[in-house]
Amino acid sequence: MDSNLSMLKYYKRHIFALKDMFDEIDPSSNDFTPLLEAQKYILDRILGTELRISKKKAELRELKKSLRSNRNGKERSIEIKSKISNVEGSLAGYKFLLYVWRCFGDGIVFKYISKWNLKRLLFEVDSPEIKQNPGLLVGKKE
Repeated sequence: MDSNLSMLKYYKRHIFALKDMFDEIDPSSNDFTPLLEAQKYILDRILGTELRISKKKAELRELKKSLRSNRNGKERSIEIKSKISNVEGSLAGYKFLLYVWRCFGDGIVFKYISKWNLKRLLFEVDSPEIKQNPGLLVGKKE
């Protein structure tokens, strides 16, 4: 939980900027510029966070690989384990931050459509199961 809170504190400026962008969106207006700006901002935040997650995962793999090496002494192993713990904490924080950015993206829909009409979009068509998570955006073609 500490990593989640620290991520929110660190990205507080972006969160308040998104809140201000949401206040500018008027669903009854024909001007979609504020909507487009908010969507671009959210997409930039998501892609940036996904990039940080992939870097942290690569760092974690390297640390675990060096920990498995037989050439480490006791002090070096303790140091590597401490680094692994720190990277895992920041990775959890970035995953939570990714969840926050996606919540903002979901929030745009609620400006235009009733929550009762959106319920149909959550579930699979032929079963009562919830749809799968869309996954990462990084590496997908436009």
